[in-house]
Amino acid sequence: MGFPDSLKRIIRPSVVTLLGVAATTFLAGYLGNVWWFFDLFSHFRFQYIAGFAGLLILLVILRMPKMAVVCSIALVVSSASVLRYFLPNQQRCDTKSLTLLSYNVLTSNQEKQRVLDLIRASRADVIALYEVDSAWAEALREIEDEYPYAVYSPREDNFGIALLARENLVEAKVEIIGPTEVPSMMVESKVGGLSFLMFCTHPIPPMGGRNSQERDQQLKEIAERVASSGRKDVIVAGDLNASPWSAAMRPLFQAGLRDARLGHGISPTWSTDKLWISIPIDHVLIGDALHATEAKILDASGSDHSPVLVTFCRKATD
Repeated sequence: MGFPDSLKRIIRPSVVTLLGVAATTFLAGYLGNVWWFFDLFSHFRFQYIAGFAGLLILLVILRMPKMAVVCSIALVVSSASVLRYFLPNQQRCDTKSLTLLSYNVLTSNQEKQRVLDLIRASRADVIALYEVDSAWAEALREIEDEYPYAVYSPREDNFGIALLARENLVEAKVEIIGPTEVPSMMVESKVGGLSFLMFCTHPIPPMGGRNSQERDQQLKEIAERVASSGRKDVIVAGDLNASPWSAAMRPLFQAGLRDARLGHGISPTWSTDKLWISIPIDHVLIGDALHATEAKILDASGSDHSPVLVTFCRKATD
């Protein structure tokens, strides 16, 4: 397959320009700690992979070997951070496994019965929900026979939160973490013989410099709590409004947490109705004492976010 020489002369400058723009925005994503706007470019790894792959094919067809080499390097670098999620990560367990469902249900979601059916079908032991308003709190009463231990902090904006569990929790309380008044949940638990400390949170989206700073500060303060706890059995779950490659996530990883999806693959969780901008911003992060035996996303059931379902255990010590 090829293009006529006259068409090649027209296409080549456009392809080189596209490669330059793609490479520049990709590199800008690594400078999110310098300027909030740069951080927006860090999230779209799937789109970069598709874009660089398409450009590489064009460059080969157009017989532009030097540009093809540059594009190949960009493709390898952008792919590496995604492919690491698919590398095997096997560990032995010391305890029975426990399953956590973390889900932004969407305040305006009218498919409440579908969500309740999904929760039941997940058979999760602990459920963390975000964007819970009074209507959602009322709807969730339907499953309290299966999840009798519940803590609600509903709000009529998009920042209410709820936690439901099959077994009694040691402690679950609503706290304000960070500079905004949005609630988070701190959970001290021992469910099924597995103890853990969990933070469930939903910072505001980074729509502008101030909002980005407030999101970053909230995640940083949670990371500080994780580090100061001195515990390795910590979980941070939620719609964090940041992808794994965002500068906002670095304090959490530096505090000793890792993505529970490592070894299980990764795919976008938002926005389910705009696939061309879909990115993974819903997370379950776990400390070094814990191991995720399974991690997957489920059907969105009317929300613009896909729920994340993680089964984890305590690592064997020998």
